[in-house]
Amino acid sequence: MLLWVNSHSLFILGIVVVGCYAISIYTGKKSLRKNFFFFSFLAFLCCLINPYGWHCFTLLFEQLEALQNGSVFKENIREFQSPFAITSYEMNTVFKEWHFFDLFILITGIILILNFRKYNIHEWLIVIAFFYFAYSATKNIGYFVFAVIPIVVRNERVITQIKENCFLKNTQL
Repeated sequence: MLLWVNSHSLFILGIVVVGCYAISIYTGKKSLRKNFFFFSFLAFLCCLINPYGWHCFTLLFEQLEALQNGSVFKENIREFQSPFAITSYEMNTVFKEWHFFDLFILITGIILILNFRKYNIHEWLIVIAFFYFAYSATKNIGYFVFAVIPIVVRNERVITQIKENCFLKNTQL
């Protein structure tokens, strides 16, 4: 967190992930362990070690306010626009623009739905939170992909299916 808070304005995503785990642990066990509180508090304290101090938390809200719909920045800078707003869904543009992200979301959604009960609450909360970030601005797609891939492939059945379908078995010609 110390490195993240001093290098990128979306360090708050780390706090979001900790919050998702806290909700999952609390709903499962109805209590949180002291170690979890200690390391969560330590992560929060690390966020305060930066040139702005506690004002680093207000930066996120200032950015959200500056990038509201109708903002000159959001309208003219592509990375601040939603990937669904800038994608053309005409047949002659298939897989030329942002359709790969659409395909990734479709495949991820199918895997998550088919294995609904195998995922924990924190995993669902992380997927939903990071999808919202990816949906709100194109620049956040990478965060979504890096957060979701480990969750999706955690399931052994998914990994087995990928191995069977993507890699050729040893066959003799």
